[in-house]
Amino acid sequence: MPARRRSTGTGPSSVPVDAITASRSGLDPAISPSYAYEQANRVARARHLTPGRAEKLVIDHAQGRVLGS
Repeated sequence: MPARRRSTGTGPSSVPVDAITASRSGLDPAISPSYAYEQANRVARARHLTPGRAEKLVIDHAQGRVLGS
């Protein structure tokens, strides 16, 4: 059995909905900015970036909604 990962302290109500749902095709190319921020530290470690640099990339590349409100 794989080791359990330590909780980051994120409660269920603060998890972005797209973190637990998927598009019907499973190929949704975009995630919400809030989900991108949730992943910024993990991505920074994996890509050998500072957390600030990863967060700046989210800011620089976040786009508003195309459909819906």
